[in-house]
Amino acid sequence: MDNPLVSVVMSNWNSEAYIEGAVESVLCSSYPNLELIVVDDCSSDNGPARARAKFGKDQRFRLLVNETNQGLTKVFNRGWSEAQGKYVVIMHSDARVHPDCLGHLVHAMEADLTLGAAQGKILSLDKPTIIQSIGHTIDYFGVPMPGKGSGEEDHNQYDTPSETFDGW
Repeated sequence: MDNPLVSVVMSNWNSEAYIEGAVESVLCSSYPNLELIVVDDCSSDNGPARARAKFGKDQRFRLLVNETNQGLTKVFNRGWSEAQGKYVVIMHSDARVHPDCLGHLVHAMEADLTLGAAQGKILSLDKPTIIQSIGHTIDYFGVPMPGKGSGEEDHNQYDTPSETFDGW
């Protein structure tokens, strides 16, 4: 199987308690061809410095630091503009990536070229047996709506790939 480059763009803002775990989860992925671009939105904590000290020697890791707070959309746009991958995964620094997640996402995208996007199951960081979402949607005003499976106990009921936008 071909392993196209995956660019993971991670937003960060004052997440010192989380950023190292998030970065480590991406860099420990079983997927062999990735780059990680962390875009810090002018944090006032030591998270970016700690991440650079711990991961800066890994050639897959890049840290971009905004001099002023730009907001989430500009953070992701900045990271996306730097991304070199065929696929771009966006995530926040308070999230973790399962070691096989990127491989599953690439497999789904490569298997069906009509797909425009793919998302993995998101479990709660604090309660990892609870599903946060298997597919967030937004309304016409850009406001996030609860996704399918939101709040359910995870019993592998959503482990088969499926459509997530199934009923507006």
